[in-house]
Amino acid sequence: MKTILLSLFCLFIAGEMCAQTNTNFVLNGKIKNLKDGEKVSLLAYKFSKGEKIDTLCSDFVKNGCFKLQGSVSHPSFYYLYVRGNLRYPLFIENSKMELAGDSLKAAKLSGSKTNDEFVSFKQTTLPIEDELLRMAKSWPKENAHREEDRKKAGELASQKTKLIFAFVNTHPNSFVSPALLLTNGTYELDPVVYSPIYDKFSEAVKNSYAAKTIKSRLDKATKIKVGDIAPSFSAQTPDRKELSLAAVLKESKLTLIDFWASWCGPCRTFGAELIPIYNRFHAKGLNVLSVSVDDSADKWKNAIKADNYPWYHVSELKGFHSEIPQAYAISFVPATFLVDQNGKIIAKNPTIEQLEQLFGKTLNAD
Repeated sequence: MKTILLSLFCLFIAGEMCAQTNTNFVLNGKIKNLKDGEKVSLLAYKFSKGEKIDTLCSDFVKNGCFKLQGSVSHPSFYYLYVRGNLRYPLFIENSKMELAGDSLKAAKLSGSKTNDEFVSFKQTTLPIEDELLRMAKSWPKENAHREEDRKKAGELASQKTKLIFAFVNTHPNSFVSPALLLTNGTYELDPVVYSPIYDKFSEAVKNSYAAKTIKSRLDKATKIKVGDIAPSFSAQTPDRKELSLAAVLKESKLTLIDFWASWCGPCRTFGAELIPIYNRFHAKGLNVLSVSVDDSADKWKNAIKADNYPWYHVSELKGFHSEIPQAYAISFVPATFLVDQNGKIIAKNPTIEQLEQLFGKTLNAD
């Protein structure tokens, strides 16, 4: 009887060990240049600004080694974080994985099939990303927005997007696919383009955090669209006076509602490019109403002063949780809406070039 009980107990323990093996991951790391005592953490990759970054697990380096253990419901995009900019993007899945190298930057991960897919795809876009990085480093600040530079960068970005779409369309069952779409620098997802792609995802992929983020953005994109009347609002200006959209519309033929933030580099680049266009068309009926998603009054005001923006500014100083960005379904910046004098939305997120064409046509500029 004891022998039978012992055998059953061993079978139970073996079953438990197998269950743990199948539903948990172990990541053994050996990075030569990490210092003893340094904390290594697995942080969830977040695709939207302001989301809380969750720590999956952590360990401390000893003799260049660390061990991370945990469980994920599906293969997920994380980054291994040490300090500052020392991080390593990777896909974690429930398996035994090893990360090794002389440095974190040069490290190679084995044991994750999903990460193998990710690395294989990244090799196809590496020449494009290297060229974009080279261009960014070589451009003097005063020439950073030259038309030829912008055109070349746009062409390279377009090439990368085509490669991503080609991968996604042929890998609807891959957890890499939704993550690639979200890390391509395109925050607003056009439902006409992205809804058919999302619909092709397997049910397992649709349940991933990345795919759920895509679905959320698609839902928001259809909440407020071209042809709708822009939601009315009012908020305080930098000198604490109340200003409404309705008041701005009364004195304008066209109004650009510009969502931005002091910490947003692309927002401030867009603002710098908009200034000469605003100066050209303002007397003909153009107004700009910038709505900041800052939560610091000082940073907001200092950015306006530093960049010499000549148009209207308001903010609730509550970040993305403010009522105005929520009314416009804003989860990213920059985001813009061009409205006519009746408040009708005639364009969403137009480029600088498209704005010039629209202003020239509508305002009859020279």
